[in-house]
Amino acid sequence: MKKIISLALAFASMLSLAACGQKEPPAAPSAPAPSVSAPAPSGEADLTQGDSYVIRVAHSMTDQSSYHKSVEQEFKSVIEEKTGGRITVEIYPSSQLGGERQAFESVGMGTIEMTLVNGANVANVDSNYAIFDFPFLFDTIEAAYRACDGEVGDALKASIQNYGYVTLGLGEVGYRYISNSVRPITTPADLKGIKLRCMENPIHLATWEALGASPTPMALNELFTAMQQGTVDGQENPPAIIYDNKFNEVNEYLSVTGHVFHALCYVVNKDWFDGLSEADQALIAQCGANAALKQREIITADNDVAMEAMEKAGMKINYLDEAGLDAFKEATAGVIEQYANWVEPGLIDKAKACNG
Repeated sequence: MKKIISLALAFASMLSLAACGQKEPPAAPSAPAPSVSAPAPSGEADLTQGDSYVIRVAHSMTDQSSYHKSVEQEFKSVIEEKTGGRITVEIYPSSQLGGERQAFESVGMGTIEMTLVNGANVANVDSNYAIFDFPFLFDTIEAAYRACDGEVGDALKASIQNYGYVTLGLGEVGYRYISNSVRPITTPADLKGIKLRCMENPIHLATWEALGASPTPMALNELFTAMQQGTVDGQENPPAIIYDNKFNEVNEYLSVTGHVFHALCYVVNKDWFDGLSEADQALIAQCGANAALKQREIITADNDVAMEAMEKAGMKINYLDEAGLDAFKEATAGVIEQYANWVEPGLIDKAKACNG
């Protein structure tokens, strides 16, 4: 009897468990909660997603220069906006992280991410960039731009990767003029005995020695004091840089020689760049190229303003006549031949072809 009752109770328990375990019909799926940022369109990366980091950009000019403004307007603002602040760009002007050469070396070592550097300083690492150091190579600013944006620029961007850098864009340091506190420069003979600050570059040293000057390599951030104290008599730079650094306050004369065109290189550390996502690489590369083009626009306008302001402030400005220009070209003709093997075969011819 007890066995029958136990079986009955067990059967009732099974029925109860079955009823309790019966599932309700599945509910319709709820809509997903909206994300913080709207999804990127199909085929386009969402730049707000990914690792957060800081890009430190160093340069040697002031915060009013074309260098600084171009990075602010076309690099920092665009990158920070498109990434929703995920990537932050910090700009360090006026050699805060070292002079131009030091900042370039720091990028190579990876201690900072990016700098704006004159091609003459890049040539100390990758000698192909010496193409912008040869005197009187480009006849016009348009020819120089064609070189930067064409085969010459492509060759330089490929070459520098062998040395741990990536060049994002080529802006314009510009045509260089001579300022000094001794006399106007109209022919090479006028340079005899003048102590002229120059860049730390063998081609520049050879050029000034050929012209009869006494070249003295020196960092830009030391130059104003050196001219004020008479350590050097003068220097050579594009007008916007001369005015921006107030060199006209310690130099009475400005001679429009246009002896060299220099490109401004927007460079980053290659290992750092290669470690970024493809989307971040594309964004940084595009913004760097756009910043370089913007910088050309700004410095062109700045040069005009600088020339007018310096003349108005009392600086004596003189232009070379045809005979004087020919004398400069003749005196420096051997420099290109002397250093032609610094650049890869055919690069000088490609540069000269841009004059056509």
